[in-house]
Amino acid sequence: MKIMKKLMALALASALALTLLTGCGGGGGGGGAISDGNGGTITISGTQNANTEFSKAFINAQASTGINMSYEAAKGAKAQKFMEIVVDSVKKNPNQKIDEQFALKILDKAGIDVTEEMVFLTDKTNTTYQVGEIRNQMSELKSELADKGVSIDYDGATFGYIVAKNGEEQLMCIVVGYTAT
Repeated sequence: MKIMKKLMALALASALALTLLTGCGGGGGGGGAISDGNGGTITISGTQNANTEFSKAFINAQASTGINMSYEAAKGAKAQKFMEIVVDSVKKNPNQKIDEQFALKILDKAGIDVTEEMVFLTDKTNTTYQVGEIRNQMSELKSELADKGVSIDYDGATFGYIVAKNGEEQLMCIVVGYTAT
């Protein structure tokens, strides 16, 4: 579906925007349904918590590499707000160019401070694959920023997430904190 593809493109633009911004030196949570603008509905999961299958698997996977992370409901609310703003923006202007400027605007509207947190998305439906894909994206971001002389650390950070479904398609949106030096 067009909206889910735009969301994935936005995630890539967001990561690129963050690397450019950092390289230059520079809520809700209750769930619900929103129209996709094409006669369908995108259903957003309600507030998640540290006891969900994904949260436990993500925390354990991070711990296996020495990274201590915990769930934070406020980050889940930011993930929901991010998703709602993106869907609304795509509905209002389906031909919107997905670029760094647009990504930064959306992140700012969602209350996501790119100097200490980032959005990652996955369309995987299996927990093992979700955890793996998010961890890969986190690692790629860390490498990209390291190439620009910026070190980021996920240890001690918090995360929150939501799951959006549009028919058979599913997209997980997770906001992960980090410390940059």
